[in-house]
Amino acid sequence: MIVGNGSVRALGRFADMHAGMRTILTDPEKSAYRALGLMHGMGGLKGLSMLGSGVRAWRKGHRQERVQGDPLQQGGVFVITPGAQEVYAHRSQTAGDHADIAEVLQAVQSL
Repeated sequence: MIVGNGSVRALGRFADMHAGMRTILTDPEKSAYRALGLMHGMGGLKGLSMLGSGVRAWRKGHRQERVQGDPLQQGGVFVITPGAQEVYAHRSQTAGDHADIAEVLQAVQSL
């Protein structure tokens, strides 16, 4: 499941671009972000690391498109059981602070 914070209209465009995803939701009020304790802001001094992340992404051909939603809202990755038990959590501190995919896959496989 993916949860964004853009408008419902933006959600439709995102869903069209990512056909095949199981569930894509939007939370413009950012209630889920607050409930999960996700950071809002640039990450303080740690935010400077996003410059390096941006350069690496640009070199790999990734380009920032028009921002939909709150660009200062940091995201995260969570693996949660059907009984609402948190198995894995990664709360991004700044843009480019991504979860370790091997850890995420290990958490999913543990289910």
